[in-house]
Amino acid sequence: MSPYKDVFGREPPPLICYEAQLGDTPSIQEQLQLRDTVLESLKDVRKAQLRMKAQADNNRRHGIQR
Repeated sequence: MSPYKDVFGREPPPLICYEAQLGDTPSIQEQLQLRDTVLESLKDVRKAQLRMKAQADNNRRHGIQR
């Protein structure tokens, strides 16, 4: 269970990609674009972790204890 779900009793709301609006200040635009970049990087890291785990699991033998 994630800490968010533990506290609020539900999954966190999804984060949507930023689309520039006319009234947004340059600093807000920069921060939200940076947030999107960081989120994409984190998704890439998570995908890599899942690939590495799958590869390790494929090479693991079940039932053998050392």
